[in-house]
Amino acid sequence: MSKMQREVINYKIINQSNEDAEIRFYGVVVEDTPRNWFTGEKEDGMYSSLEEFLNDVKSLETKKNILIRINSCGGDFNAGVTIHNRLKDLQAHKVGIIDGLCASAATLIACACDELKVFPSSRFMVHSAKVGLCGYFSNDGLEKAMKQLKTCETSMIPIYKNKTNKTEEELISIVNAETWFVGQEIIDNGFADILIDENESEDIKMQIVNGGEYLIANGIKHNISQFKNCPIDNISEQTFINKIKDSIIETLKNAKNDSTISLKNQKENKLDDINSEERNDVMCKNLEELKNAYPDLLNEFKSEVLRNERERIQKIEEIQNTISDVDLVNKAKFDEKECMTAEELAFSAMKTEKEKGSKYLNSVLNDNKDSNVAKVETVANSGATVNQKESEVKEFCEIFKETAEQKNSCK
Repeated sequence: MSKMQREVINYKIINQSNEDAEIRFYGVVVEDTPRNWFTGEKEDGMYSSLEEFLNDVKSLETKKNILIRINSCGGDFNAGVTIHNRLKDLQAHKVGIIDGLCASAATLIACACDELKVFPSSRFMVHSAKVGLCGYFSNDGLEKAMKQLKTCETSMIPIYKNKTNKTEEELISIVNAETWFVGQEIIDNGFADILIDENESEDIKMQIVNGGEYLIANGIKHNISQFKNCPIDNISEQTFINKIKDSIIETLKNAKNDSTISLKNQKENKLDDINSEERNDVMCKNLEELKNAYPDLLNEFKSEVLRNERERIQKIEEIQNTISDVDLVNKAKFDEKECMTAEELAFSAMKTEKEKGSKYLNSVLNDNKDSNVAKVETVANSGATVNQKESEVKEFCEIFKETAEQKNSCK
């Protein structure tokens, strides 16, 4: 699949049969589906839309079993509550799996499941509701915002209580502290029921980027900058080690004997703990042996990988403000399979903008053609001809196109 054709992973109903269905809630939870301001077409992006779910929920009413997969940092509280309530109304047996992160409003969706399964590294976070304010407010305005927040708590706590059997006081304390649970902790606190054995399935890949601003869980990028207590230290360390490990494993695979790599006469002054008769042919069969044999060499390799990665990100950030497609920039930076250099990103962005411009211009010209404006006759005393009118219409289209492109470039 090409970069332009790659599927955007977000909300979707998949694997549907007469009795079974699977729902995927990936990305930010939103109330309305984001749409293009000019065309009204649905925007691609990492989101789970209440609007789309409500359109699909009728098809789920006859199902007996529903699998719900979640990888979301949350989002709109009211959308999360509504999805929870509609799921609870369904008669099917609902099993949920946290494929990465389940935070904020997404936890309300998870609590609608009859059973909730988690991986050892699944992350689950509850916090008090928040409201964004911009501008100047009177006492009445602030009191209204406070009442809205209180209403959110009144809706949230019973949902958690029904799932966990904890007291309201316990839950209010947990929520107000913005509490994170990992793996078995989610089960121990009553939010989940089953721990998925790592031997039965691959565990979740976690990665922290931009100094803790984003968490990438199984390829889904979540903005966690608004959260304050995310346990990220172990993720950062594991991610870096995995990068080094993957690079070394690739080197080992490309070696002539496919299983070992002979490192002869390298860094002999570093091998004080190896017998002299072994120094001429040190065989490293895995990363641990290589680490023990050549710790300084491995550290040099780590530093080089990190330095190259920082340089790549820095060059992208120098040009990212000139590119309107935020998702494309994020893929270039963080997507493990589709990461790009700054030069590749610039070329891809130009190609995308060209395709958008051509599509929009063709749409305007087709509208002009369908309107039969070229057949409109002029008033006798106006002095204008049909060709002049058509020329004016084309000129207007060109001006409108330029205005639209300028607007897009300012996003």
